[in-house]
Amino acid sequence: MISNLLAYRLYRKFWQGVDLLFPPRCVGCGRVGARFCNDCLAAAPRVPLPVCQKCGNPLPSDETLCPLCRLHPPAFTAARSWALMEGSARQAVHRLKYRRDLALADVLAAQLVALVQAQGWPVEAVVAVPLGLQRQKTRGYNQAAVLAFPLALGLGVPWARRALARVRETRSQVGLNIAARRRNVARAFRVIDAAAVRGKTVLLVDDVMTTGATLDAASRALRAGGAAQVYAVTVARAFLRTSVRW
Repeated sequence: MISNLLAYRLYRKFWQGVDLLFPPRCVGCGRVGARFCNDCLAAAPRVPLPVCQKCGNPLPSDETLCPLCRLHPPAFTAARSWALMEGSARQAVHRLKYRRDLALADVLAAQLVALVQAQGWPVEAVVAVPLGLQRQKTRGYNQAAVLAFPLALGLGVPWARRALARVRETRSQVGLNIAARRRNVARAFRVIDAAAVRGKTVLLVDDVMTTGATLDAASRALRAGGAAQVYAVTVARAFLRTSVRW
């Protein structure tokens, strides 16, 4: 059986071959020859320290938890994001999500591999936040799954592709306040392949994190389905003002 490490190398070689045949333009500067050039990768706005030890939101001072996580502790052990949802990171997420630039998943997943390894999380399986059937049909793919596949290969752990399902359609979270976001995704997920996550430390993957409501709801479903722990990672996150009250 092919190892995950070899499979990951082949995956990356495949996209390098595609780039040779069809030279891409950088998502940040438009330069020909790279999907996300080194300069624009370096310029992507990183999440500033210190951060909440639970949700990873930037904190104004050297505290442990943000007000939201103190008020409503999330079901995940910790969540981290590669960059803020600004600049070239925002452009990359939008191109992957809305313009079908699936090749970007390769370079973005590589950033997530490095991020997760730096955290030292004992990941045993990778799960993508699932889309609803209607949104999956309209878009044609799940951007979180496109990221989760190479991320699992890069970490050398199984991708639990069918472990989690969205069991009811939810409206877009855009424009909703924190309370409405939590209500919108409450009980929207369910584990349908318990053997893939039972007793394991699971890494939950999505493209963007704002309030963490979706990751929290999905993590609760994974814990209810038998996962021992859930960590979460996203490409980008919106900066959430921790002074907000609802």
